[in-house]
Amino acid sequence: MKKLFAAISILCATYALQASTDYYVMFSVFSPGQIPVAKSSIDGVCLNLLYGEVQNINGLSFGIGGSRVREHMNGLQLNGGNVVGSAMAGAQLGFVNLVESDMAGFQFSLWNDVSAYGDGFQLGVCNTVSDFEGFQLGFVNIANKMTGCQLGLFNWESIASESTASSDIFSGLQLGLINWADRINGVQVGLLNFIDDNGLYFFPFVNGRF
Repeated sequence: MKKLFAAISILCATYALQASTDYYVMFSVFSPGQIPVAKSSIDGVCLNLLYGEVQNINGLSFGIGGSRVREHMNGLQLNGGNVVGSAMAGAQLGFVNLVESDMAGFQFSLWNDVSAYGDGFQLGVCNTVSDFEGFQLGFVNIANKMTGCQLGLFNWESIASESTASSDIFSGLQLGLINWADRINGVQVGLLNFIDDNGLYFFPFVNGRF
C-alpha cells in the first residue's frame, strides 16, 4: 500500500512539474474567466471563486465553488466540488469529490467516488469506488472489489458484471445495518447479512466465508 501511494504521488508530481506551461498561482471567477488559462499547470495555489480549471496541479486548490483538474493532482483540493480527470495523490474535501482514475489518499464529502483504483480512506454520506484498499465510512459504501473495512448503514460489494476473475472479492470486514457481498473472504457483522457466493446465503447478525 505504501509503495503504491508513493508511486502515484511521484507520478502526479512528475506530470504537474513537467507540463508545458507552469505558473505558481491561478485565480478564477468562473472558467474561462481565469488567469492563467485552463490548459495551464500550477505548481502552487489555485483560488476558485465559482469555478476554476487547470491541466495539472502540484499544491493547493481552494474556493467556494468547483474545481476541476484535467489530468493529475498532487496535493489538496478544498472546494464545494472537486474533480480530478486522472490520478490523484493527496486529499479532497468538499460536498462532492470525484477522481476519474486512481487515487491515493483521503476523500471527505457528501459523495466520494473513485472510478479506478483507490488506496486510503473515504468518509462521506455515500462512498463509491471500483477497486479499493483501505477504509470506507459512510451511510452507504459501495465497491466492486475491496480489501479493508466498510462501516455504514448499507455496505455493498458488487463485482463488475463483466468480471470473471477469482481475485475480484471483498477481503475484510463489513460492519453495518445491511451488508451485501457477491464474494467475500472475511466477516459481516450487522442485522442483515447476505453473501451471494456462499452456501449460507443469508444469516442475521454475523455471516462470513474464508
